[in-house]
Formats: sequence, C-alpha cells, structure tokens
Amino acid sequence: MKRFSRQAKILDIINHQVIETQEELTEALRGTGFVVTQATVSRDIQELNLVKVIYAPNKQRYAHSTEQNGVVGRGRELFKTSIVSFDHTGNIVVLKTVAGMANAASIFVEELNNEQVVGTVSGFNTVFVAMRDENSGKQLIRTLEQIIND
Repeated sequence: MKRFSRQAKILDIINHQVIETQEELTEALRGTGFVVTQATVSRDIQELNLVKVIYAPNKQRYAHSTEQNGVVGRGRELFKTSIVSFDHTGNIVVLKTVAGMANAASIFVEELNNEQVVGTVSGFNTVFVAMRDENSGKQLIRTLEQIIND
C-alpha cells in the first residue's frame, strides 16, 4: 500500500513541478514525508513508465508517458529528435541517443510491441535491443529508418 501512495505522490510531484533528476524526485518525496532511497525511486520510475521529455532547449524533465498521448504517438517525434545513430551486429541493435535520452528511446522501442524484441537495456545515451535473431535485427533497423525518415 505504501508503494501505491508513494507512486501517486510521484505523479502528483511531476505534474506540478519540473523534476529533472532522480535526486530531485527523491528530495521532493522526502519533503512530503516519504522515506525513500534513490533505488526505490528508480524502481518507481520504471513501474510508472516515466520518461524524460524536452521542455526547454537542453532541458529535460520527468513526465508520465500518457502526457504524450502514448509513447508511440507524440513519442515518435521525441524518438526522432533524440536518435543520433543506430546499427546492429547479429541479433543486437544498438541505438545512440542525445545525452540522457536512452531510457525514452528504449521505452519507445518496447512500445512498438514488436514480438521479435526480446528486451532492451538503456544507459545514458545508448540502448541495446536484443532481438530473436539476426534477420529480426535487420528488420528493426528498417523500421527505425522509416520512423526517422517519416
């Protein structure tokens, strides 16, 4: 039950404040009486499907994916502007993004609901996409090229 009230508070916080980092979110939660660690906040961010969105030049904040009409909706434009390059080797597709946008790109790829995507791992500016086989990796590259060029 604590988790649900904490997650509801997180959504309230990001809807009323500009929160750019996990540290800021952790401090905002602590300011409302929640005793949390950054690891807990990180798990909550994943469970809530929070993404970083650009709100000013070179500025990003946390937002709930539904704020964008679904990640695949307006998220398509975010994805297009955040991708620097992509390539594949075997069944692994590697996406390079602008700084800090790998998580949003990873969520976008997962929201494509491509059954050939086994899973994604995102860092700060790199996403690894594990595909079922090399051919599905090539197909994902073609799909991403269409999205970028659309």
